[in-house]
Amino acid sequence: MKKIKISSIFIALLFFGILTSQTSFARKPAPMKSPDVTQLSKLVTKLVEYPDFSLTSKEEDGETYVTFKLADDGKLKIEKVTAPSQRLEDYIKEKLTNVTAENVIHPSDQLYRVKIRFE
Repeated sequence: MKKIKISSIFIALLFFGILTSQTSFARKPAPMKSPDVTQLSKLVTKLVEYPDFSLTSKEEDGETYVTFKLADDGKLKIEKVTAPSQRLEDYIKEKLTNVTAENVIHPSDQLYRVKIRFE
């Protein structure tokens, strides 16, 4: 009877040891600072000026939305442009290609959406 108790305690301790050694006790990750969206918005609107081709025809006037991510090196990766015309979409993509947002700490795969108003 005493052997059974000792064996049971030994097995319980062995099981507990195996269970706790397989459990991960990771710390909570430090919260990342969200980049200043206002800063990103100012960067995009500064680079995309009113296009010359829209001066003669006002069909491109209105709201345009640019959805993008920031790559690890800070470059803007354009995901989507919503504009009144294809010509304006192409213009915006051309202006924002190879643009880098420097000194911006950002989470990976975060989508940003900026509104640009042409009038």
